[in-house]
Amino acid sequence: MAGIQWETDFGAALEKAKQTGKPVFQDFWFDD
Repeated sequence: MAGIQWETDFGAALEKAKQTGKPVFQDFWFDD
């Protein structure tokens, strides 16, 4: 876990999760 910026990265994960329908945690931690 190198240099996570919570505000931007988690916010982006939330947006991506909304679009893809994936669970936020899965998308956030295991983003391909």
